[in-house]
Amino acid sequence: MPTSQRKVSIDECFLVPPVGKALLSGLEIDGKEVSASTSAGLYRILVIEDDPTLLDMYQRILTEMKLSVDLSSNGLDALENLSTTSYHLVITDLNLPGLDGISLLQWIQRHRPSTATIVISGDGRADRIQAAMRGGAKDFLVKPFNFIEFQEVVTRWCQPLRPFNSEVFSSLMKQVMHDVRGEVMNLESMIKLMQRGKFGDLEYGVNSALITMQGKLLQLKGLTADYCLLTRTLLHGNGDIPTERIGLKKEVITQVLGEMQEALQRKEIKISCIQDLSIDGDAYVMGNRLMLKSVFRALFSNAIRHCHEAGVISYGISSNGRRYKIHVANEGDIIPVEMEESIFDDFVQGKADDSVAIQEEGLGQGLALAKDILRQHGGDIWYESLANGSKFVSTLPLCLGQAAA
Repeated sequence: MPTSQRKVSIDECFLVPPVGKALLSGLEIDGKEVSASTSAGLYRILVIEDDPTLLDMYQRILTEMKLSVDLSSNGLDALENLSTTSYHLVITDLNLPGLDGISLLQWIQRHRPSTATIVISGDGRADRIQAAMRGGAKDFLVKPFNFIEFQEVVTRWCQPLRPFNSEVFSSLMKQVMHDVRGEVMNLESMIKLMQRGKFGDLEYGVNSALITMQGKLLQLKGLTADYCLLTRTLLHGNGDIPTERIGLKKEVITQVLGEMQEALQRKEIKISCIQDLSIDGDAYVMGNRLMLKSVFRALFSNAIRHCHEAGVISYGISSNGRRYKIHVANEGDIIPVEMEESIFDDFVQGKADDSVAIQEEGLGQGLALAKDILRQHGGDIWYESLANGSKFVSTLPLCLGQAAA
């Protein structure tokens, strides 16, 4: 055995104290060499533990495994984190102050079904393990345990990501954007020919509709260019979404509503803004403008689609000092109770009464994409039914450095 390695028994490693990478490198435990890092990829993990010593130990080990870690010392604080942030994995004790671990597991199972959960507890009785598993836990570790056990169970739920072939993706995106832009230009040419009388005289209403189509095609060309730029930035950068300080009102919501004036006028819908006087000027967040515009474009499009003729769509922004809460509400259709749990799933859409509405519905991915984008930005979204309509509520963290309201 090389002199740089030291044989350590399993007993010595029970609840091994926090150690740095230098101490772990080359360490051999019962014949297994311990690696201080793993190829699991950068997953986001929430650890919930009321013992500060253990919490610090978990953080150090997971950080050495190159995993992104958030910490909570009680159940209520963990619930707030889970409500506003998307996690790949949650590691939790069962005996927690504020909210017990079983209740937290049940909440995760209902509201975050894609999040895996590992329970760590000093109570290894069969009934407690069964209760945790019924609550949605994927794995159970009984204290005390050793470093290898902890690393193995975490790695089990953070498997290495498949390598991303950026060249293939780049070629595919270029081809898609080229084809989309080409078809847009063909449609523009066809509309111009119709307006010049190539296919016969046009009634006033038809010509008005063609002008509206030209505006939509112009927007589509702009979106295509924006997404080309975003894709190029991602592929030539470090893979992170480019972010900047953004004013939600002026730079996102107002611009999105400006794009939708024709649709609002056609249904004679009024827009009502509920101003939160505690927010001075604009509501600033750190994010990607294009992606956030996609979120609110989906929310307002959905509101227009389901709002009554001559109805009202209201929106507002409020702050609790840590994050913004943004709501978009419409008078009109109410989502059936049986659909409320699935409206943010891919390809799920509300029922439409006629063929035109069905065509406007699209593929039913708008809300699912909105939720994904908001979670990437550290936020979340949910639905609330109203007596005379529907409301979608989203959250986003305040921009760092902004004074709390």
